[in-house]
Amino acid sequence: MVSVLLDTATLLYWHQHFDKLTASAKDAIDQASVELSGMISTVSIYELGIKAKKGKLTLFLSIQELTQRLQVSQISLLPPTGEVMLKAVELDWEHRDPFDRIIVATALTLNVPIITPDNKIRDFYQATIW
Repeated sequence: MVSVLLDTATLLYWHQHFDKLTASAKDAIDQASVELSGMISTVSIYELGIKAKKGKLTLFLSIQELTQRLQVSQISLLPPTGEVMLKAVELDWEHRDPFDRIIVATALTLNVPIITPDNKIRDFYQATIW
């Protein structure tokens, strides 16, 4: 069983724009759901909620409904630990987006691949699926 971490964009595509996911991303998410090995950082939920609240993003579901749907799909929600936050600060990466830094630090801490369309993440963190 290989665990995977979905980044924020992948979470959004999975629930709202399924056609934007690549075949590899879809397969990895399907396998993770079946094997109970899919994970999402709670910072992704926060990021989507903040963007929706500011009017920068329209969500088809409320954040509460999205969170409930994740629980039904057997995708684990991971709050960032102190270890993850320290690793995010210490990353030797010029990328300033705090959400991306926390997601990468989470993947590094857990030693898992990230499912992401984000080129900045894929250039920095080699263990990605897209």
